[in-house]
Amino acid sequence: MSKFRFRDLEAGAGDKILPLLFQILYTNMSQIATWEGTYKDDESVWLSYIIPELASGRTKILLMYAGEEIAGYFQYRIQGDTLYADELEIKREYQRTFLFYRFCRHLRQWMP
Repeated sequence: MSKFRFRDLEAGAGDKILPLLFQILYTNMSQIATWEGTYKDDESVWLSYIIPELASGRTKILLMYAGEEIAGYFQYRIQGDTLYADELEIKREYQRTFLFYRFCRHLRQWMP
């Protein structure tokens, strides 16, 4: 299994990364829910929400990597001393691996 690592989404990297994250979200959610619009319509709605949130600094994204591949992401907010987990998505092929365990260990290291 590839070595897992974690990195914050860097400012300005969203143009390339956000469509990949939406693809993970869409693939996972299409297993349990139906979508009303087209893929592109739904992606546009999601981007119209997430881009301003990231730009404001209210929302942050931690990228999960397996080797060089994005394997998932954690979308979160911190308000005061409270961590809000907005979204946690892992690609299907990395579900039921040690990725989530490594993510929890990583999260525990940087949380006060």
